[in-house]
Amino acid sequence: MRLEADEEEMYTRMDRRDLYRRFSAILAASGVVFLILIAAGYRSWQMIYFALVSVAGGVALFACYRNKEQYVMDMSGCFLELRKGILTVCQPLRAQEYETVKIDSTEVGGLAEEKKSGRPRFYVMLKENSRNSRITAGGNSYKTIRVESFGYDGESFRTLFLNFRDEVSKGLEVSPLKIPVDKKWRKRMQFPFPVLYLFLYFVPVAVSFLSYH
Repeated sequence: MRLEADEEEMYTRMDRRDLYRRFSAILAASGVVFLILIAAGYRSWQMIYFALVSVAGGVALFACYRNKEQYVMDMSGCFLELRKGILTVCQPLRAQEYETVKIDSTEVGGLAEEKKSGRPRFYVMLKENSRNSRITAGGNSYKTIRVESFGYDGESFRTLFLNFRDEVSKGLEVSPLKIPVDKKWRKRMQFPFPVLYLFLYFVPVAVSFLSYH
């Protein structure tokens, strides 16, 4: 069974990255305008507030853009394949680095399925004495891999996982795998900076409204 990665989801990620870039430029330009007005003598706490919020927002959204940029990668060579008890994976990691995986089902020491935001994925941990399996990324070797369904149909992805689990169960008993806590395997929750800054621009309006009551 072989699944070829679809580029469609990566295009969505690219659109989100470009959105961060555009709004960071807009906020930075707004900050410059407010600073020019302040330098020209139009000084008030509202002007200073808008200048600070705009500049800070531009910097924050540019940081979001740079972070997203790391995860925009070519997926034309990415795939999942299960053949004769061997799981082979090539999936994007970050900064143009890919995780390449070859796992012999008889060398699996732990296996766990997880679903996050409706998207299935699974973890595989190799036995310490594994010889025919490898998990590599950026020139380094690892014992644990999180196989993502990014770029694949969820139903087909889970079918592949169930088939792999059946292959693993034919061998020795496999201990349940606890989801690793290491940051490499857990992404931080993304903070909604655009929404935050949209509300911040209404703070002076709220202050002015409250001052009259």
